Parts: sequence; structure tokens; C-alpha cells
Amino acid sequence: MDDQLFPYKVGNFKRILEKKMKQRLKKVGVSPSLGFFLVMLLDEEEGLTLKEMSETLNCDKGYTTRVINELFNLDYIKRLENQKLKKYKIILTQQGKDKALAIKKEIFELHEEAFKNFTLEERKTFKCLMEKFLTGIREEK
Repeated sequence: MDDQLFPYKVGNFKRILEKKMKQRLKKVGVSPSLGFFLVMLLDEEEGLTLKEMSETLNCDKGYTTRVINELFNLDYIKRLENQKLKKYKIILTQQGKDKALAIKKEIFELHEEAFKNFTLEERKTFKCLMEKFLTGIREEK
């Protein structure tokens, strides 16, 4: 592959995954943007702050605030206030946990579909290379 076409290939890869994810999450009744926040909170018993969520998903605080407000209005999350720190953490409601588990199932199935032609060793290598790529592209010099 011509190195100059690499950004196009990465973009194409991203668009295909986004399309497949959107189709799968439509069955669950959420958009991918809401879905990723719900899944991220699934393993966070203590909750996360807005800042932690923004940093984890690499998005600005304004966007995170809009998504959190939407999830709150849908009764998928609740805010745990800490008066001492004057901050709050976001945790899932039971309805949010149920939705997040359904989303996680769809993500797993998409993962299996995407890697069906890979050996176990190829999967490991691909994931390692993607992490290395992301680390390199994120570095600021």
C-alpha cells in the first residue's frame, strides 16, 4: 500500500466500524456516543468525574456535559455529589447498567465479526500495533 494512502485506509476502517456499531446499537436503542459513555461507566463502581470521562474518551468537557445530561434525562446515570470536594461523580442506575450490558454484548459480537479471519496470534499482534500507532500519533513534540 502506498504510504500516502494510509490516512485514507485508516479513515475507511473507522467509517466501516462506525457504521457497523451504529447498526448494532440501534437494536439496543442508543447512539454510539451514548453507548461508549455507558460502557465506560460499567466497571466504575465508584463512578467517574466529568474530567475523567472526557480524558478517557478523548473529548472536550462541553461534549461530555451534553452527553451526561442526555444520559441523566434518560435515567441511565445519576450524580453522586461530594460536598467536601464540591465535585460529583457519575454512576450508572440499574437501567443504565442493563443498557450498558446489552451494548457490551453488541460490541463483543462486532469484535468477533471483525476478527473472524484472524488467528489468536494475529489478533494480539493487531491490537499491539494499534496501541503502538495510537501512542505515536498522540505524542506531542
